Amino acid sequence: MPVFELQTHETSRAARREPAWWVLYLIGLLLVGGVGLLERYVPAGPVRTVLESLVVAAAFGLMLVWRHCNRARWM
Repeated sequence: MPVFELQTHETSRAARREPAWWVLYLIGLLLVGGVGLLERYVPAGPVRTVLESLVVAAAFGLMLVWRHCNRARWM
């Protein structure tokens, strides 16, 4: 029985930690930087559109991973 109490205590301690907001801000900066670099160096056309779409999709994917990793900290 004491083992379960220890695990519950560890879980509740992890839930009290603050979310890592700096990681979310870094993802946002990478999104803006990636799209900015594409705007600057890739000529307009379908290739640039596809690359921009991939950068935006990757950024949203990273945001979802961030949310999943910090979900326990919001409760």
